[in-house]
Amino acid sequence: WPEGAGGPEEDREVLTLIGSERRGRGIVPRRVTAPEIRARVLAAMANAGAELIEAGAARCPSDIDVAMMAGWGFPRWKGGPMQVADATGLLPLRKELRDYAREGEAVWQPAALFDEMIKNGLRFSDLNAA
Repeated sequence: WPEGAGGPEEDREVLTLIGSERRGRGIVPRRVTAPEIRARVLAAMANAGAELIEAGAARCPSDIDVAMMAGWGFPRWKGGPMQVADATGLLPLRKELRDYAREGEAVWQPAALFDEMIKNGLRFSDLNAA
């Protein structure tokens, strides 16, 4: 923020650079809603959590949820990203991730754990008892 501006100001040079990059990549800007941002963030968190479980870096989904609530301020009343994933449903969540992955970003590729859990009718909460 410039001195005395009282708030942020757009940087024309940065906006020009962003516009140039968009055109070069064929990206058409669009309005992104708050619900879409929330859905994407939660999908990314659940996907990262599934990858941590696959890698053995997290013992179970509840460990991820507790870490996110205690360490990162995730809203306790939501229970953590893995509980949110269970509430959303793993099949719809995997579909969202696949849709996002069509944008070409590797971060959106659903963890293999989703396929295994969906195939066996499991939820993340089922892995907490293991």
